[in-house]
Amino acid sequence: MALALKDSLANLFAGIQLILDKTIEPGHFIRLEGGLEGTVTRMSWRTTRILTAANSTVVVPNSKLTESLITNFHLPEPEVDARVELGVHFDSDLEQVEKVTLEVAREVQRAYPEAIAGFEPKVRYTGFGESSIKLVVINRASNQDGSLRLRHHLIRSLQRRYAREGIIMPFPTRTLDLPPERSDELRERFLRGGDIPADAGPGESTE
Repeated sequence: MALALKDSLANLFAGIQLILDKTIEPGHFIRLEGGLEGTVTRMSWRTTRILTAANSTVVVPNSKLTESLITNFHLPEPEVDARVELGVHFDSDLEQVEKVTLEVAREVQRAYPEAIAGFEPKVRYTGFGESSIKLVVINRASNQDGSLRLRHHLIRSLQRRYAREGIIMPFPTRTLDLPPERSDELRERFLRGGDIPADAGPGESTE
């Protein structure tokens, strides 16, 4: 009997621990160690139910929940950053990029109800990538779900404004290093529509 009740008792004591500690509560948006995330809809002595973004309910035994690392996006408060990472061309005027990006981020922060009123967006350059200078734009949303919508609006607005301002967001390109003695042979192959031989060059480099 003790063996039969082992799992039930483990879930029971784990449920008591979760409820007393208030680590998570119904309405909280959480992410578990394995990547599962969603809104807690119900907690009982034995299980916890999580509603995912796909509108599916996942029932998690409380003993499994207490053994997992939990990220609770509602603690200490439900407000979260809405971050968009991107890259601009190496020849960009970084002062202009920062100015334009901040203007767009402020417009988005003021225009949508899921944004926190009065929050001042931030733009930070984070490094040199293989094909661009990397930066991150930080807005603030009222909760995790609002953060997804705010990033959606921010990405659309940035793409539209960058196109008007001539700010280029490059994509990775490949260059093939070819030995000079193979140039004529490869040119003939291209003209005939043939394939490039596998040993055409000593290697590839990515820019």
